Amino acid sequence: MSYKKFNQNDIVYNTLKTSPKISLAIYNSVIYKSKQSQIQGAFTSSVPNAPPGNISAYELNVDRNETDTGLIYPFLTKDGSLSSFRTVSTSEFNSDFNYGDVITGSYPLTSSISREYYQQGETRPRITALKNTLNYYKYLSRYYSFSSSVGDKGDDELNLISIPSVFYGSGIKKGTVDLKFYISGTLIGRLQDANQNGDLIQTGPSGSTGSGSVAGSVLYKEGFLVLTGSW
Repeated sequence: MSYKKFNQNDIVYNTLKTSPKISLAIYNSVIYKSKQSQIQGAFTSSVPNAPPGNISAYELNVDRNETDTGLIYPFLTKDGSLSSFRTVSTSEFNSDFNYGDVITGSYPLTSSISREYYQQGETRPRITALKNTLNYYKYLSRYYSFSSSVGDKGDDELNLISIPSVFYGSGIKKGTVDLKFYISGTLIGRLQDANQNGDLIQTGPSGSTGSGSVAGSVLYKEGFLVLTGSW
């Protein structure tokens, strides 16, 4: 192995990549992030002024309300630069605003995971939009296939769990997805990517229905869980 002798003016750049752990518990349709409880503020009932289980993008209006303190918001003036917000369409910008008008947005901007359930044969445009992405990862596992002998994601019963990138950055760390399903406090199903290839395998409880079977796939870079284990 060769060695490099550093000179007095050499600069060394070191990059540290971290993977913070995030746990999400869902009970009675309420999402709890990393076991955090609601914090009572002086002006809001929930700090940082976001629903439980949500991440506030810029953490603005943390403890403010419209009545007592007023909420800060983004704004710009329509001028010759034609600058606008992405949420304002070109037609709205041209027809609804005159030059000199102030265009406003709103804070806080929050985001959380979402679930979409599809019955067998039900139309599923968001699943169809993932067809090419799923098929691309077939080299990792045949269970990524949109339609094959192991199932048809365009027709079968399934769940789609969407995870915003604000939760994971550039990608979810492979092998870290761990899903547990409880009924009355009893664990009845656990899925893990034991092989780190995107296959969500039912690893528990031991001997349970579907144990050892693949019940879904993880799209690590895109932030989606496609759950196909109808049992």
